[in-house]
Amino acid sequence: RNGVSDRVRFVRANAMHELRRLVKEGERFDLVVCDPPAFARNRKEAEGAARGYRELARRALVLTRPGGVHAAASCSHNVDRGLFVRCLAEASVGAGREARIFHSAGASPDHPVLATVPETEYLKFVLVRVGT
Repeated sequence: RNGVSDRVRFVRANAMHELRRLVKEGERFDLVVCDPPAFARNRKEAEGAARGYRELARRALVLTRPGGVHAAASCSHNVDRGLFVRCLAEASVGAGREARIFHSAGASPDHPVLATVPETEYLKFVLVRVGT
């Protein structure tokens, strides 16, 4: 309906498996968007979630052409912004790719953070310019 079917491909798959397959096949993209469901529903899951974010980002960074953009999001309250960015940094080292965050955001104004409920500040989003 949007007239982009000749330029856009939509795939429904397990992201980790699909990203592995695409990397193996040597695919590269100008834009790679990763917006997974919450990886950590409680504090005990935070370390495992961090491993998941690192691996997802590493694969996405390898798939992104130099000069391209990786859009990374997290909705896990138990993975704070600092840990999320550290996961991206570690992923860039693992991928052997420079990652420059040029935009960072949280929830939009229609999704306010309640001062008395820190769990409401759970949305994180960054745009990363990928280097060589």
